[in-house]
Amino acid sequence: MEIAEKMLLKLVRSQVFDYELDKDFKNNLTTENIEKIWNLSGMHSLASVVSSAFVDNNLCTDVIKTFFSTEVYRFMCESERQDYELKKICDVLNNSNIFHIPLKGSVIKKLYPQSWMRTSCDIDILVHENELERTVNLLENELSYTYESKGLHDISMLTPSNVHVELHYLLIEENRLKSNILQDVWSYVTVVPDSKYTMLMTDEMFYFYHIAHMAKHFKSNGFGIRHLIDLWILNHKIEFERNKREHLLKKGNLLKFEQAVYHLCEVLFDDATSDDKTDMFIDYIFNSGTYGSLYNDIALKRMNDRKSKLVYYFNRIFMPCRELIILYPSLKSKQWLYPYYLLRRWLRILFYKNHKRLVAELQSNSALNGRKMKIFEEIYNSLDL
Repeated sequence: MEIAEKMLLKLVRSQVFDYELDKDFKNNLTTENIEKIWNLSGMHSLASVVSSAFVDNNLCTDVIKTFFSTEVYRFMCESERQDYELKKICDVLNNSNIFHIPLKGSVIKKLYPQSWMRTSCDIDILVHENELERTVNLLENELSYTYESKGLHDISMLTPSNVHVELHYLLIEENRLKSNILQDVWSYVTVVPDSKYTMLMTDEMFYFYHIAHMAKHFKSNGFGIRHLIDLWILNHKIEFERNKREHLLKKGNLLKFEQAVYHLCEVLFDDATSDDKTDMFIDYIFNSGTYGSLYNDIALKRMNDRKSKLVYYFNRIFMPCRELIILYPSLKSKQWLYPYYLLRRWLRILFYKNHKRLVAELQSNSALNGRKMKIFEEIYNSLDL
């Protein structure tokens, strides 16, 4: 790890896990490293933690401290706005007798020292698929939410206060994992006190879902440090029965993956001994950011399909139907229109004003030499995903 990466982890440990900053930290706190830490915190959705760490530990000049204090206030307001919207959603759905489950950050943020430290880009909530249309209509008519789009497992909506909401009807798309345990999620719920229709997953299902969500990201383009912080919190801030968690993980073919990522947590947050493979894994994660990276995405596609650089380019031009469906979900039921949607994608790329992503993709593919591809394969093969 680079020095800025190590310093970021120390700030996280000080704020989230109540470790003391060591003496060497301030000695390395140069303007250059502060800038690198801040950029890394943005990549991994940890700017709220880093901002509060700089303020609470008085680690910077008054001018920079004012900036970080403003950021802390912004994250507090954002968290409050999301909590307010979630309550409104739950109230509407309870009044309409619609079962629903708040997901991800809305739940786990309550386990952080301060809930606003765990940021989320949206509110995630699960409803039964046969209630999806009625739920959308209720949110549009009673809360003035705006429908945006429908994906393979959710519908995106926007609140009048610009909070993004994802209404899930599936937790993870078909064929993304080796098991279908998450399809039975409604069998692993409890009712929230003073509510009839707001549900929460049992501990073992919530933990399994978190691991499954990490595995999904890992199989696509990677995950970041925040996923590991959540995992560490789920193992240290609440009581749980390991045998129940392990039963689902074994059943879902995710135990080996969970053990590997938990060991990463031990190395990053508890000073456990690392090795070459773990170091490679950590480098991969720091390169990923919260939602993965283009570099990792290309490496995975080339590894899974055994593609050379030229074959990769060919497949990007003539994108397979299964991948094109992700961009254009309506193609799933109209696969004879594949040529039309392929042409539509070409035109979209040709007339797209910002070509930075295209340039970045070309550069990333060129940078993936044989040695780096071998490292990717070693990591993936060891996890049995």
